[in-house]
Amino acid sequence: MAGALTDQAWADICAAAGPHRPDAEARAALSAVLFEEYPAFAYDHERVAMRKKRAKRMLEKLDAFAVDYCAEFKPTDDATRADAVTTTVLIKPDLWCIEKLRRRVEAVLLFTEAIRRANTRKQRNQRAMLYHFLFTVWLGHFDGAKLTYDRQAGEPSGPLVDFILTTMRQVMPVDALPSREAVRDNIDDERRGREQLASELQKRRLQP
Repeated sequence: MAGALTDQAWADICAAAGPHRPDAEARAALSAVLFEEYPAFAYDHERVAMRKKRAKRMLEKLDAFAVDYCAEFKPTDDATRADAVTTTVLIKPDLWCIEKLRRRVEAVLLFTEAIRRANTRKQRNQRAMLYHFLFTVWLGHFDGAKLTYDRQAGEPSGPLVDFILTTMRQVMPVDALPSREAVRDNIDDERRGREQLASELQKRRLQP
């Protein structure tokens, strides 16, 4: 991969992640974010709005499809126990595929919300996008990782803070790195954004 992380850089990032072990895809995912996506990050208000609207439409259709699919293929009340077990096992892979599609679309909503928050605060959108994608890699590719930091220390610390700073150091000079307090604030913003979106999506799923 062009612009892939060097062995030393990857070793530094893994050390910063502390107890959170990366999976087999983590290095490639980080390299893509840092050396392919980050240089091309640019905020386009109309495009972001369009992606948000389209993602919401996809979720609505996906939820409706899932409801109808379960109604059609889940065991009926008069099915024998053996038939019910067989039917449930057969459709589990289908439901898993639906859930995987849902998560991909929800990731688009998370992205558009992160950019909206950054634009509201007049934060540099390129850096806001970098934070969001690094958080996404952290949650998706580092074992057991969560959006947390040490609140008791004199300054924000912990594996996630170190991971963000060590990773950002690969694409920006030391004097351009954010402060630990800035990393903390972005962790809080990302976590609140994800929690709020999860709550909104859950409420929508429960609506008749």
